[in-house]
Amino acid sequence: MRLKFILNLWMFLFLSTNLFSQKTAVKVACIGNSITYGVFIANRDQNSYPAQLQAYLGDGYEVRNYGVSGRTLLTQGDYPYVKTKEYIESQNFQPDIVLIKLGTNDTKPQNWKYKDEFMADYQHLIDSYKALNSHPRIILLTPIRCFLPEGSSINAALIENLL
Repeated sequence: MRLKFILNLWMFLFLSTNLFSQKTAVKVACIGNSITYGVFIANRDQNSYPAQLQAYLGDGYEVRNYGVSGRTLLTQGDYPYVKTKEYIESQNFQPDIVLIKLGTNDTKPQNWKYKDEFMADYQHLIDSYKALNSHPRIILLTPIRCFLPEGSSINAALIENLL
C-alpha cells in the first residue's frame, strides 16, 4: 500500500511538472543596425549573428533579429532605430533578454553633431525595454571594430576610442 502511494505521488508530481508547467523558450531580441541585420552576409538567415546565436543556444531559446540597416541610437540621427517598426515589434515580442548593438552609424558626421545626447538616448532606449511586462535582462554590445578606409562616413576612431 505504501509503495503504491509513493508511486502514485511520484506519477502525479512527474506528470504535473511535465504537462502543466512546461517552460516556454527564453525569448531573445537582437536590436541593432546592419551588422545585426546581416547586410552583405551570404544567407543572412543562417549566418547573421542572431541566427548563429540561435543555432548555438538551441531549442530552449527563441532568438529574433530586429536589426535595421543604417539605424542610429541617436533620436536626432538621420535614421533613428526608435522610429522603426522593428523597434515596436521587438517590444511586442516581450523578450526575456535584449541585446542592443547600436552606435556605429552614430559616428557619421551628420549624426555625431548630436553626441551630447548619446548617453541620454541610450538610457531612454534601455528604459523602454526595462519597462516591458517581461522585465528583460538588457545586454549592451559594443560596436565592432571598423575597417573602413579613413575618410569614410563612419568614424573608426570614434568607435575604437569613445564607444
